[in-house]
Order: sequence, then structure tokens, then C-alpha cells
Amino acid sequence: MLGIVKHLGYVERNWFQRRFLGRDVYIAWRGVDPDADFHIPDDETPESVFGFYAAEIAESRRILAGVDSLDAVAA
Repeated sequence: MLGIVKHLGYVERNWFQRRFLGRDVYIAWRGVDPDADFHIPDDETPESVFGFYAAEIAESRRILAGVDSLDAVAA
């Protein structure tokens, strides 16, 4: 289940930072292992994964706060 939370953090990053703003950010599944975003290494904790997810959501909200209209983006 924790891997799903980590995956969702990368989904936030991918859609809002990479696709929406065109930032060159790390996306785990774009490497050698397409399921890398679901793996939880020994050095990650539930707190660190939830913190990652919360930080990505906060960044997405900052990005959206600076947009006048989503219509311009969807065009």
C-alpha cells in the first residue's frame, strides 16, 4: 500500500511539474524499472513516503495557484 502512495507522489510530479510546466524532474518509472515508483527501499519509511506525497501535492497547488485559467493550458 505504501508503494501506491509513493506512486501517487510521482503522478503529481509528472502531471504538474513535467507535463504542465515542462520541468526536467525525476520520474521513477522513466528509468530501467517501470515499476520503480512502487518499490520501498529499506531507507524509506512511511513518514518519508507520506512526506514526499504531501510535498508533491503542495507543489501542485502552488503551480495551480499561479494559473489564471486551466482553459489556456488544455488548449
